[in-house]
Amino acid sequence: MTDQITNQRLMNFRIPIDLKDRFQDTCRRNRTRMTTELVRLVTHYLLEDIKEQRIYQSQVYPFKAKEVTYLDPSTGLSVEGQSRWEDTY
Repeated sequence: MTDQITNQRLMNFRIPIDLKDRFQDTCRRNRTRMTTELVRLVTHYLLEDIKEQRIYQSQVYPFKAKEVTYLDPSTGLSVEGQSRWEDTY
């Protein structure tokens, strides 16, 4: 279990009390953890940002090769050296 903890960092932030209470109630009702849902939200946000960057880069620099960052959907961390078959042609 210590291996899993070493790659994680505690993050504290302020949130309106009513929003936190509603979020907690919703997570309980859906039988999920608040941390799991926050990690999922951040991962989704980062993936959407990468998509927008690709669109912007292709519009501004249509003939320039793009550097692409891949994220592991389960962790939200970048995956080095991973390629997709779609990028080979």
